[in-house]
Amino acid sequence: MALLPLPGKQGDDGVGLHAVAGPARQGDFVAVVVQGVALVRADPSAAIAAGQRLTAADLPGLARPLETRLLDGMVVTEGATAVGVALGPSEDGLVPVYVRSR
Repeated sequence: MALLPLPGKQGDDGVGLHAVAGPARQGDFVAVVVQGVALVRADPSAAIAAGQRLTAADLPGLARPLETRLLDGMVVTEGATAVGVALGPSEDGLVPVYVRSR
């Protein structure tokens, strides 16, 4: 995140936090969503649908759906910590997610 000028604003209200590309460095602002909707980078090899719980992918900084398997006739979902619930499919590598940290 970076403090950048806001169009039509001046003084103390003349700047706002905006996302910038690249990794965060020491001293940078970082936005953390504790609860709410956020666009999350998705693993391009994972098909994500609305309603799926997401967790961290093997690739750093990406999310993937929790894996589900059939075991002795039962549907079993992995117990990894969920980042949140997908609100829609991945578009352009980003998926809208309802994030709820605990």
